[in-house]
Amino acid sequence: MATITERAGVSGAKVWRVRIRRSGYPDQTATFKSKSDAKRWATTTEAAILEGRHFVSQKSKKHSLADAIDRYLDDQLLALSESEQRNRKRHLEFWRKHLGKMTLAQLCNDAEPIRETMALLRRSKTKRGGLRSAGTTNRYFASLSKLFTSAMRWGWASSNPMRLVDKLPEPAGRDRFLSDDELHRLLEATAASTDPYLDIVVKLALTTGGRYAEIMGLTWSDVSLDRQTVTFRKTKNRDVRTVPLVEPALGAVTALSERKRADTDLLFAWSRPDLPKNIQAGWKRALKEAGITDFRFHDLRHSCASFLAMNGARPSELAAVLGHKTLSMVKRYSHVSEAHTADLVRSMAERRFGGGKS
Repeated sequence: MATITERAGVSGAKVWRVRIRRSGYPDQTATFKSKSDAKRWATTTEAAILEGRHFVSQKSKKHSLADAIDRYLDDQLLALSESEQRNRKRHLEFWRKHLGKMTLAQLCNDAEPIRETMALLRRSKTKRGGLRSAGTTNRYFASLSKLFTSAMRWGWASSNPMRLVDKLPEPAGRDRFLSDDELHRLLEATAASTDPYLDIVVKLALTTGGRYAEIMGLTWSDVSLDRQTVTFRKTKNRDVRTVPLVEPALGAVTALSERKRADTDLLFAWSRPDLPKNIQAGWKRALKEAGITDFRFHDLRHSCASFLAMNGARPSELAAVLGHKTLSMVKRYSHVSEAHTADLVRSMAERRFGGGKS
């Protein structure tokens, strides 16, 4: 049974101490700054005891967070994509630096050090000198949560303390996309670019919805000119995705195939045949020449989705093209589809009924 008592902490501030006593188990105690966190921990811990998961208490006292990170990096990392491996390792090394010496039992019993470290992360400067966004901070949160989930499977942790830590609220997803005029100006600029790949890459992004890394990692074995498809294999969620290859990208890729290099299978190889070319310099010049501001390469993906929505694509169809696992990810384009539908209905009414006049 859990008892929660109010006490004065070291600094004099009010804290809440939880003690759980159950026959056959050692007493479990933890201290929290809020009563709601104390209640949540008590509920989670009592459930773990009832389900027989609390036998891990001795292992959780033996192993530090650094031990768990070492095992996770050895056992779990290879299942992730290359970009996810880099990010996960960077996130976990941050947690190792700040909390690595603490035991898993300490962190499971008191999530306050994790909260304080998240606040430190949020305030710290990035390499570019700015503050980390809420979204980036939440990615660090997610990596530590996945580590504790694995530690529970190993029998090293009795619970996941991240359940007691609140994520930061994130702003709504960005939905910047090209207007018809901007699209025309951008394609004029990319066609005139000295970068031999820029125009093809942009056309692929606009017609397939592919991410930058997905497109730049394409090989000729991923392209079928006969079936007119392109297959993205190195995707963010690791699902293979095949999408139609249509004009104007189809013509551009066909022309590129006639001069493809013999020393590499990459479509967009750099001077080193095993590396894709970096087109960022040409991309920035094209945006400047086209007079387009507040626009990122990833916004080409948004533009593709918006064009599809305006053309009547259903959410399930958008998800299939973009590779989203849930329909919630494509809800941001619903307003585009609704607005376009309204325009179609209004245009029809004006032609048939004189704009609704009697």
